[in-house]
Formats: sequence, C-alpha cells, structure tokens
Amino acid sequence: AWGQARLGLGFAARVRSDPGAIDNVFDVALTFEPGNLRFDEGDHTDPAFVVPTDTLEYRGRLRVRADALVRNVLELPHRGWAVGADGVWGRRGTWEPWGLASEGLASGGDAWLAGSAFAFLATGIPGLPERHTLVVSAHAGTGSDLDRFSAFRLGSGSTWGDFETLSRVVLPAAGVDEIATARYATVDLEYRFEPVFFLFLQLRGTLAWADVPVNGADGVETRGRPFPALTVGLTTGLPWNLSMELAASRNFGLETTVDGRVKKGRTGFFVSVTREF
Repeated sequence: AWGQARLGLGFAARVRSDPGAIDNVFDVALTFEPGNLRFDEGDHTDPAFVVPTDTLEYRGRLRVRADALVRNVLELPHRGWAVGADGVWGRRGTWEPWGLASEGLASGGDAWLAGSAFAFLATGIPGLPERHTLVVSAHAGTGSDLDRFSAFRLGSGSTWGDFETLSRVVLPAAGVDEIATARYATVDLEYRFEPVFFLFLQLRGTLAWADVPVNGADGVETRGRPFPALTVGLTTGLPWNLSMELAASRNFGLETTVDGRVKKGRTGFFVSVTREF
C-alpha cells in the first residue's frame, strides 16, 4: 500500500493565441514540487516482502503547451492543432532496495528523469462537408531510472478536447492508470461525423506500444508489447447543460485472467456525463 502528497510552487507565463478562444494559449510553467511517499504492508503482503522506505521526494517540472484548436459546440477538436511537452526530474531523500528477495530486490529510482510529448491535428476531409472531421494524435514518453512509483501511467478515459485533457494518454479498454511503464508511444486516428446538431459519432483506431513486465523463462522481464485497439462511440449534448460520452472499445493487446487462465484481448465500455456550471 502506498500513497503520496505533494505541493507545487513555481512560475508560469501564458499568452493568448489564435484563433482566440479560452483554450487557445501558449503556456510555459516551471514548478518545484516537494512531496512525501509513504508505504505500508497491505492485508495480503508477503511476510518476506521488503516494504519501500518512506521518503521525501523533490521534483522539478517544465511544462509547455501550445493550443491552436478550433473546438465544436461540445468542445471536441474540430480544426487546427495542439502540441505539448513535459520534463520531470525527481530525487528521493532516503531510498533503499525493496521487494521480494527471491525475485531480486528492486534498486535504483532514487534519482530519475522523465520526458513526454503529444501532438494533435484536426482537419476536414476534402470533398466532404463540415460535418466530417479527422483527428490525428500522437503521444510518447520515455525516462531514465523510473520505477513503479515514478513511471508513466496509461489507462482508459475521456477523449474530450479541453486544454489539459489533450496531454493524457488514453489506452482503450484499460483500467484507470492500469499500466505503469518507462516507455510508451501511441498514435490515434479518429473519424467523427455529425449526423444532427449536438450529436457526434466517432470511430477511432489506436496503435499503442509500451514497456511492461512479463513472465519470461528467467522470471519477470520488461518487454515492449503492442496494444492495438478499435473504439466506436458517440458524444452528445443533453438538457440542463449536460454532455454525455459513450464508447465501446476492443483492445487486442491487453490480457484478462479468467479462472486462472490468461486470455488475450479485452472489451471495455466508457460512460461519462458532465455538466457545465
């Protein structure tokens, strides 16, 4: 069992950019983020497990965002582009090897670096009216000396297009922050059609790859694994300033354990209802 708490203090600069909506800005932020990591045995922790050391952790973060997207009535990317990047440096005050001695105690992670970036492009389709939209997006991240407490987290979630949601990696049919990884890359291609006002139908293909731990001949190893997926969904407005997002995904790379047997492939459903206040 583990948890963290941290504060952030820093400097930021933000400049409004074309086409001039509230999310269309160039934003740079540099923050210092001191925090605390705490660990304890869980109800089913192996008695031989060496619990990680409680420690102070200091992070420095550089964040850059540039957003020139035109969004539709439901704030989904409609035309234009957006890019962003994050760089994080971290150091822990006290850090000792942890884990199961029989599997080899985990060492390292006391000082680490991580960098990630994303890009979005929304465009029309030549010869088709305004109701047809293509959205291409890519996300990638890599790091040095990352462990499960500093790794990137990939999981399912909304594909909404507000300013900061764009930076989040969405892996269809995965659980919330299910995959911890030190390297990943994803590419999404989405076709969106508006048959009637306030209703958008979506078809999205995802090519994703990430380093994950797997059981090999010599024990647990870290290998790159593909996670291709196909998603169909809709986004619509509702009365009383409500919006709803529904999606069904099939991920062909995720695994599910059923009755002790591992099955390749997983189907997931996503439902979100939000309200503007």
